[in-house]
Amino acid sequence: MTGPLRASGLAFLLAALVVGCAGRAPKPETATAVGPSLEREQVTVLLEEARLARAKGDLPSATGSARRALAGAQRGNWNDLASDAHFLLGEIFGQQRLPRQSAEAFAQAYEASRRVNDRGRGIRALNALANILLDLGDYDRAFEAASQALRLARSVGDLRAQSTALNNVGDTHRFSGRLVAAMDSYREALTLAQRAGTSQDVIVILENMGSTARRQGQIEEAAEHYDNALALARRSGTPEHVANLLNALAGVRLVQQRPVDAWLLAREAVDLGRSENLRRPLPRAVQNEGLAAWAMGDRETARRALIEAVRLAGEMDDRQILAYAQWHLGRLAVESGDRDGALAALDEALKLFRGLRLAEESRRVEAELLAVKGDQP
Repeated sequence: MTGPLRASGLAFLLAALVVGCAGRAPKPETATAVGPSLEREQVTVLLEEARLARAKGDLPSATGSARRALAGAQRGNWNDLASDAHFLLGEIFGQQRLPRQSAEAFAQAYEASRRVNDRGRGIRALNALANILLDLGDYDRAFEAASQALRLARSVGDLRAQSTALNNVGDTHRFSGRLVAAMDSYREALTLAQRAGTSQDVIVILENMGSTARRQGQIEEAAEHYDNALALARRSGTPEHVANLLNALAGVRLVQQRPVDAWLLAREAVDLGRSENLRRPLPRAVQNEGLAAWAMGDRETARRALIEAVRLAGEMDDRQILAYAQWHLGRLAVESGDRDGALAALDEALKLFRGLRLAEESRRVEAELLAVKGDQP
C-alpha cells in the first residue's frame, strides 16, 4: 500500500473525542493560539524539553513545553511535529491519570500524522489510543484503533508494531469474553515479537496468554505461559515485571493445590516488592502469602498476612485487591469461629464488590454473609 493513510478510522476517532469530552469537567486546552511564531528548530527544542521534564517527573513543566510546541507546530503547519506534541501530551495526561484527555490527545496525534501520510507516527498513536480505550472499558473502539494500527503496521512491514497491535486486539477480545479469538491474536503477536527480538513485548504477551488460559480453565497451560514469562523477565525484564509474574504464578499454584510452591513464589514477590519499593504488586503478594499459609494449615500466619494485605491495598486504593483480601479474611474468620470478625470483613467485601460491579463475587459474598448471620442464603 503506497497511497495516503486510510481515513476509515476517522469516524471512531471523532467518537473517541466525544467520549473524552463527555461526563467530566472541562479539560485544559491542549494548545493555545497566543504567543509568537516559532521556527521549526525551536519547536523541536521545546519537544525535547518536554520529554526531559516528563522523564524527571516535572509534569507541569512538561505540559507547558508540549503545549507551546504544539501551538508553534500548528502555526507552522508542521503536522509531524504537531503529532509528536499531541502524543507527548497524551503520555503526560496518562501519567496524571486523565485517561479521557489522554485518549483525545492520542486521537489528535493520529489525525495530524494522517495529514502528512506518516504511517510510523500514525501506528504509534493508534496503538497508544487502543491502550487507553481499553483502560476506559471502551472495547469496541479499542478494537477499531488496534485493527487500524495493525493494517498500517502490515503495510510498512513493522514487526514490532504489528505485534503490539495484535496484542491490543487480543486484549479487546479477552476483555469482551472472546477468549478463543484472544488466544489466536496473542499467538500471532508472540510469533512476531519473537521474530522482532523484543523481549519486553514477549513477556507481556506471554503474561496475557497465561491470563487467558486461566480464564478458559486451562490451568496447566496458564502455568506454562506464566513460567516462561517469568524466566524471561528474570533475564531481561524489570523488577515490577518479575513481581507481577511471581504473583500470577503463585495464584495458579494455589489453584493447583500446591501451597508450598505458592508460598515460595509469594515470599519472593514480597521480598522483591519491599526491596524495590514496588507498591503496586506488594498487596497481592502479601495476600498470596496469606492464602498459601492458610492452605498449609497455618491460620494465624494467614490472618496476619491478610490483615497486612488489607492495609496495603487500602493505602494504594487498590479496591479489587482490597475486596478479595477482605473476603478471604472473612472466610478465614468463619473457619476460625470468629463470627464478629467474619461479619465485619464479609460486609466490607460485599460493599467493595458491589462498588466494583462484580456481580458473581457479590452474590457469593452475600450468601456467605447471610449464612454467618444465621439466615438462609
